[in-house]
Amino acid sequence: MYNNVGKPDSVDWNTTFKAELEMYRISGSSYFDWYFVSYGLDGTIDVLGQIYKKGYMSGYEVCDELESRGGFPAGTTGLGKIFRIQHTRTGKSIRVAVQDNKKLGQTVVYMLTQDAWERVN
Repeated sequence: MYNNVGKPDSVDWNTTFKAELEMYRISGSSYFDWYFVSYGLDGTIDVLGQIYKKGYMSGYEVCDELESRGGFPAGTTGLGKIFRIQHTRTGKSIRVAVQDNKKLGQTVVYMLTQDAWERVN
């Protein structure tokens, strides 16, 4: 991640999140190709996502990992399988969506604050 400090590679409006997403290409990572963020009105991150390298981890494997770390399965949506997780530092509940993105052919993980979750649903 230290190679990615600075300006994003792109900033695009995302209709799913109803927000601009800043996209950062990750160079030198064995796990991820991209990560992305979106900010709430108060300036804090309300969407954080990671796009895994092709073939690194399937959505099923990511879901197993989330459950083993205390993630509570909370259903499915168009974003994928949803987990509710307690943020360790703030104690706030966040939603994590795991999606095997057919268009990309890669696993995508979205982490959303309650505000972002309410915007999407």
